Order: sequence, then C-alpha cells, then structure tokens
Amino acid sequence: MTISAVSSRSRSASASTPETGVAPGFVRGLVLPLLTAVWLLAFSVAAVAQGPLYEEEPYDLITLDAANDNVVLKVQPLDLPGRQLPEKLPTTGTFEVTLLDNPGERYKVKWRAVAKVDLFEQLLLNEANKLVQQRRLDEAFDYFLFMEENYSENPAIKKGIEDYFYEEAKALHLEGKYEAALAVLGNLYERNPDRPELENALGMTTEKLVERYVANEDYQSARGLLRRLKAIYPDHAVVTKWERTPRTPRSPRASTTRCPSARRAPPAADRGPGCVAIALRCQVPALSRTSSG
Repeated sequence: MTISAVSSRSRSASASTPETGVAPGFVRGLVLPLLTAVWLLAFSVAAVAQGPLYEEEPYDLITLDAANDNVVLKVQPLDLPGRQLPEKLPTTGTFEVTLLDNPGERYKVKWRAVAKVDLFEQLLLNEANKLVQQRRLDEAFDYFLFMEENYSENPAIKKGIEDYFYEEAKALHLEGKYEAALAVLGNLYERNPDRPELENALGMTTEKLVERYVANEDYQSARGLLRRLKAIYPDHAVVTKWERTPRTPRSPRASTTRCPSARRAPPAADRGPGCVAIALRCQVPALSRTSSG
C-alpha cells in the first residue's frame, strides 16, 4: 500500500496540524501499523460469518485499487446523504473513515485510490438475493424483514423485496399452495401494481383456485375470486373465460341446480368454464344483482 492511498489523524498529532490536513512526518510513522491493521481487517472480511449478516454491527467495505493491492477496508458506515453513493465515484479529493475494529482513529482515503465501495445495505441485499437463488426463502425472509425495517427508502431494497415476494409466490404456486400464493401476490400488487409479470401471475393462480372451487361446487368462492381479479384487471382473459355465455348442454337429464337456465347442466366433472358461468350466476344471485327487487 502506498502512503498516497490512506493517511491518518490522531490525538497525538501536532496541535498546529489543520483539521483537514495531515503532518507528513506523522504519516510516515504510521504506515507500518496501518498496513498491519488493514491486512488483519482484510483477513477478517474473508472469514466465514458465524451468524446472519444482519446480526452483525453495520459496516461498509472499501476496496482499494490494484496499486494498493486491492486491500479491503472494513469501516464504520460512511456519512453519505441519504446513504446513497454517487453514480460514479469521485476521482479527486479525500474522505474520512473509521476502521470498524479501531474506532479511536480517523483515516483519510483518497478517492482516486478507491476501486469500489459496498454499503452495508447492499451487502445485505446481495446475501438475501443469493439465498433466494438457492431457494432458501425462509432465511431470505429474515433479511428482507430487517431491510424493510431499517432501509425501507432504498430503491434497490424496495425492488429486492418485490423480487422476493414474486419468487415466494412462484414457489407456493408450484407446490399447489394457491391460496398462500394468491395472498403473497396480493401483497406484491399493493406494493407495485405496475410490475409487468403480475397480471399473468394473478390470473394463473386465480384460475387454479377457481377450478378447485368449481370442482367442489363452491361457486360463491369462485365468483368472489373472479370479481376481485376483474376489479384490478377488467379485461383479464381468465375473467372473460369463466364469465362467457355457454352453449346449451346436450344432456336432457335432471337439473343439478335450481336455476332454470342451468336445468340441463352436465355433471360437475364434465363442466367447462361456459357451463360453470351459468352456475356462478345462479348459485349466488345476491352477488350478481344490486337489489333483490
């Protein structure tokens, strides 16, 4: 590491040393212990964490450039406006840091020597996303819960939470847990109704539940789901499919419902969306009229 990358201010510095400067002789005397401290910190960063990251004391990571051996500094959270890094890191000037394991010292770092800065919230998000990719959703949930409680205004974390809900809903759907999947998708809709894939996901999950309710002749529940889907997506294909007017069934057998218009309805196992549309209207008249007249 070069002296130009990192310097320090300490209480032992001359009283005449300006607040924003460093005495050259003092810097030269500090290089060896500082190098030792930095390498020890770099080793500790690479060590495997004993528990979840969100339980650790918050810190940021500063990776120096190749001229400084790409050393990683583990520092106390940087004082940044809104905890947001600039789009491009500055190439001039300096900023102050405090090493996490050496809170009694303040160091100046030159921006031109910095290759990368990772804020603690981004480290959390990276770890949570990795857990989601590994389908360890329960563990990821704890990360996202912590981030929502502590970094709710961070745009990247907002998107990360949305992505988590979508993956959770997808997993529940594949497991056949359609009620739970629909609840998660509803939460996601409240957060971001404009998410592109949400319309299709809500339609697929709603239809699975409608099919289940219809098989059990629970038309009221089926109709309720379709009405909710229609309220947010009026022209959704699933709504149109299940509400369309059917052909008259061929079988002249006895009616399976009291509704005259469904008198010739086939057995439940043979009913398609068209035939069920009649049943949905007949079984729950209170839901299809504004008054009982």
